[in-house]
Amino acid sequence: MSQTIEIESIARLDIKPGEILIATLPEGLDDQQVDAFGRALRAALPEQVRCLVVTGGVAFHVAASEEVPA
Repeated sequence: MSQTIEIESIARLDIKPGEILIATLPEGLDDQQVDAFGRALRAALPEQVRCLVVTGGVAFHVAASEEVPA
């Protein structure tokens, strides 16, 4: 069930506490694959950094907490 996910570019690598890492995965992955990716990503991030995993292309973005509606 291994699948290669290519990362085209990462514009910024630093993530500050309170920011959210948004990972957009390719369409066509099933729920189990998306959940497994999300668990692995969360395990690799510092505890104070939140992440959101969605599907549809491959992109990583970091959103400052003030940019995200409560």
